[in-house]
Amino acid sequence: MEEKVLDIRVRNVLEAVKKAHKSGVPQGFNETTRNTKADRFLLRSAAADSIVLLKNDDNVLPLKSNRTVC
Repeated sequence: MEEKVLDIRVRNVLEAVKKAHKSGVPQGFNETTRNTKADRFLLRSAAADSIVLLKNDDNVLPLKSNRTVC
């Protein structure tokens, strides 16, 4: 691996560590669950908004590694 690529990846890991530290969640914190009506609504909305339906025009799917789509 090139040193430049390694530097980028290490920088990304350090940025993730910084973000995690800023969250205020202490290291080794035991996770808990929340099951409120508002949480369920938010999670269902996020899931519904992220669904993607694909049309199989021209029988493109499934993709073959030796075929271009465009």
